[in-house]
Parts: sequence; structure tokens; C-alpha cells
Amino acid sequence: MGTADADDVSVGGGRPDEDSDHLVALYRRGDRLVGAATLDEPRKIMKYRRFIAERGLRSAAETAVPV
Repeated sequence: MGTADADDVSVGGGRPDEDSDHLVALYRRGDRLVGAATLDEPRKIMKYRRFIAERGLRSAAETAVPV
């Protein structure tokens, strides 16, 4: 959801190199959340989609939807 063209990427909910059922990656450009990717987290991706569409701050998205 959004774009992967970002200054920073944070990964939570499991590590990509480990056997994990859940994964969340948040893409930031400046202070803005510009993209998100999830694995087995459909509710979270819909919430992140709203933050991306509203050009919301990444810190606000992480507070509202813990990684």
C-alpha cells in the first residue's frame, strides 16, 4: 500500500529472516508514512491505508496501530 520509495523502513511483528506468521513494514519519507506492507495483518493494512491517504505522520500511525 503506498510507495516503497522511502527514506527509512521499519519492520515489526517478526523478522523477514525468521519463520513468522505476521509481518509489518512501514515506509517513511521525512516524517510522513508513505507506504506499508503486511503479511497476515488485514486489519492493520486498512488502518495504515487511511494514514497514507491522509498523508499522516508515521509517529501517529505507529501510536494508533502498534507494529
